[in-house]
Amino acid sequence: MAPMVMLGSRDATPRRYWGEGQGPTASPSQASLLLARINSRARERKAGMGQRRLSVGLGEEQELGEGLSTPKHTNMVVQSVTPREQIEATPKDHPVDAATPVTKAELRVNGVRTEETSPDIEAMKKKKRKKKDSEGEESKGVLETSEIPESVGEDGTPIIKKKKKRKKDREELQMDDEESQSAIPETEMAEAELVQRTLPHWLAKPTLISRDLVAGSTPLDSFCGLDACLVEELKFQKVQQLFPVQKVVIPEILASAGPLSCRYRPRDLCVAAPTGSGKTLAYVLPLVQTLKSRTVPRIRVLVLLPVQELVNQVYNVFCTYCKGTPLHVGKAVGLTAMSKEQANLVENHLGCYHSLVDILVATPGRLADHLRMTQGLDLSALRYLVLDEADRMLAAEGGDWMHHIERAIVDHRARQENQLLLQPPLQRLLFSATLSSDPEHLQHVALHHPKLYTVAASAAGEADRDKSTAVVTGQFVRPAELREEFVVVEEEVKPLALHHLLVSGKGRHRVLVFTNSIKATHNLALLLAALSEGSGRVVAEFSSKSRKRHQVLSQFREGKIHVLVSSDAMARGVDIPDIDHVVCYDVTVASTYVHRIGRTARAGRPGTALSLVTKPMLREFRRALSDEGKGASQLTLSHEELEPYEQQYIDALATLKKMLEEEEREKHQKQIHIGKRKQLNRRQRVRKQKKQKLADKRRGMRKFTVNANNLRHHNEY
Repeated sequence: MAPMVMLGSRDATPRRYWGEGQGPTASPSQASLLLARINSRARERKAGMGQRRLSVGLGEEQELGEGLSTPKHTNMVVQSVTPREQIEATPKDHPVDAATPVTKAELRVNGVRTEETSPDIEAMKKKKRKKKDSEGEESKGVLETSEIPESVGEDGTPIIKKKKKRKKDREELQMDDEESQSAIPETEMAEAELVQRTLPHWLAKPTLISRDLVAGSTPLDSFCGLDACLVEELKFQKVQQLFPVQKVVIPEILASAGPLSCRYRPRDLCVAAPTGSGKTLAYVLPLVQTLKSRTVPRIRVLVLLPVQELVNQVYNVFCTYCKGTPLHVGKAVGLTAMSKEQANLVENHLGCYHSLVDILVATPGRLADHLRMTQGLDLSALRYLVLDEADRMLAAEGGDWMHHIERAIVDHRARQENQLLLQPPLQRLLFSATLSSDPEHLQHVALHHPKLYTVAASAAGEADRDKSTAVVTGQFVRPAELREEFVVVEEEVKPLALHHLLVSGKGRHRVLVFTNSIKATHNLALLLAALSEGSGRVVAEFSSKSRKRHQVLSQFREGKIHVLVSSDAMARGVDIPDIDHVVCYDVTVASTYVHRIGRTARAGRPGTALSLVTKPMLREFRRALSDEGKGASQLTLSHEELEPYEQQYIDALATLKKMLEEEEREKHQKQIHIGKRKQLNRRQRVRKQKKQKLADKRRGMRKFTVNANNLRHHNEY
């Protein structure tokens, strides 16, 4: 029997891998890699890519071919097997029976026969040599005209530089690179066409509303659908006509509340209309008319707004038009104690909770508190969920609060298992002046077959403009009666420029000034008050303190305050009649700017928006303007106009410094007082505990404490 032969040992001596009763073993990884290289190159040649690899040379291929059949090759296993038996690589420490009879030795690597005397291998080698020779002759013929022999060898054959081939290879690679680069733009264009954004039909094809409040309005007497009591109340409130958004939205909501509303779910509505266009009445009037015939008070309308001032404003509007009806309106804003709000919303009678309101107006945070703490607050009968200023609320905290409210509605409805009557489905109503700025925020609300109403601003000569332009590009529509102005000033003289514009301007009797922070609001209000001292102009600040806010707004509405300085807390939804001018003291983003200037030019009345812009912020300010600032007029302000106020401005700055220092001193003293009060309360609490322990000891009571998870257990004996 022929013994087993080992080729490709790592060591020259076989004792390193041989064991008792074993033949030598080795890893076939090297041979596998060589065979894979040969196969890959053969496939490349068949595909026409072998020309670039001619520089490898014939000698290397011969060595690769001979390496499989000569003992010089490394890391390959040769095993004695029968001609028909296929033996794979032998692992280490695998016993081999030396007594196994064999007839012929053949080499196999990964199941491929590599015998030295194999006729198939020899034929394949000859075929490869002929193919390489032919390819070499063809390439040589191509380079024949440009190649020049450098010298002559011993056998008389000319020696040609290999740089020519390398040059040709480089040219071919360069041509391939150019082709690939020319193909890249086409691929990118194809991908761009594939990923082009496609809006849903309700966003791409909205229902357009007229922008002109005067030409598009309808007289109240000619409008059909409203009850007589609501019409009388509207006339009593001096409302003689309905604006375009009211003319379109009111019939839509009333139609969804028909007799088939329990069987067919109505469509959800999204309304994007300019500030002051009457969006609040557009949902207040149809909701009151729909619910006025109810028998049992239950929460059927939930209105959510972002700030407390808006909640109070909408609450007052609902109370106004609910007069003469059995409907009750409640609010949850956090201005009063939780217990008082709970008593106004829910009543416990004989162990059963009953709702005291039909319409609830709240902020999202306060509503979440009531859902967690108020027993008996039931939303199972809810028919309308209204989100006013929807874009701001859905952007707050990523819109996660909306999922909690939706889950609470579903859970409350799931508890009502013994309902004999069908509950009407929930309809969602979304309103905002900048609802079209980011449609992706609407994904937080589970809208059912929604319908969008929007006001599209069409420029002159663009009659065939796509209806979806206002939605896609985020261009916010301004009221037609609004005039926009701006003046470029230095940062150091902005307060003085504002004072000059207030003094010299005519018709600026009621002005609302916006800043970007609470601190800037406080400092500017103090400085303007110092500059206006002795002029009869009253300047106030919209304070962050809740108790002062209501008082300041009331005085501003009554005309007792002429200039009101505020942060963006008043930028949304607050309706104050007869505001002549809105001043943007600091530049802000487009969506906030639209809501700021929307405090004037409301309900068809004219108004002016004035902005103080520094040179570094001029570019950003133009982005916030409509049509890149083409509709805004620039005012000029020279240094000669500001010189008469120079000494007054210096004195006002000194007064401001003293006032801020005094406030800082009072704040520090207040903190010291609070610290002393806390320390005194702590001492009193310790004395009280000592007295209690002494009294317990005198009564013969023993108390011990078990510290387990910070829980105290008291036993009495």
